Amino acid sequence: MLNINKNGFTLIELAIVLFIVGLLLAGILTPMATSVEQSRRSTLDEQYDEIEETLIGFAIVNGRLPCPDCPLGAAAAACSAGGNVINDGIEDQSNGGIGDGCAVGVTTNAEGNLPWVTLGVGGTDPWGNTLRYQVDEAFADIDVETGCAPATANASFSICTTAGIIIQDTGDACGTAISNIASDVPAVIYSQGNETATSCNELENTDGDIRFVDMDYNLTAATYYDDMIHWLSPFVLKSRMVKAEVLP
Repeated sequence: MLNINKNGFTLIELAIVLFIVGLLLAGILTPMATSVEQSRRSTLDEQYDEIEETLIGFAIVNGRLPCPDCPLGAAAAACSAGGNVINDGIEDQSNGGIGDGCAVGVTTNAEGNLPWVTLGVGGTDPWGNTLRYQVDEAFADIDVETGCAPATANASFSICTTAGIIIQDTGDACGTAISNIASDVPAVIYSQGNETATSCNELENTDGDIRFVDMDYNLTAATYYDDMIHWLSPFVLKSRMVKAEVLP
């Protein structure tokens, strides 16, 4: 007769089984999470390329880059003047387009949401967050550029117009030497990735100034960086405007 042991698993046996299952799940889920993250970042790269082309197209048609859409939490009085609506994806000019600048920000760093409705592009990143956008107002106001010879009667900027936005390789507060990656940048689009600002590098992208950090994906706590930055080269923008015969 068979001797069947009717006793259940011991606690030690259960612990061993759970440990093995945990290892197997970790071996499966960690690569899966990494693959999902990489897919999202690749998707955003493609999205940025489309946005850049759309920004240049907008500038060719309108003689300027668009203003940001006022984000939630922006100064309501400044942004709502003249009929501007906060967080609707439509660019917000001062006094609803009556003024000569953008409704949010100051001269060299008008910053808010990417005006996705105005541009006709997607306004959120693959993590579901609204894309942010900063533009130098010299490239987005409605004043005709007169500082260059010959003056451009149909554009708010010209070949000689300079911008103030700077892209650097580390944050100002990180305590390490800083090198500029790009300067004279007229506009930048950025996403905070999967995590909001947690390190000195990422905080540089959310402090409201004209400096942004672009660096490799990095999950080390002190220097954590999963932001994705994309900027518009002044040379590409101006050359495309010249080719389109908007700039002389």
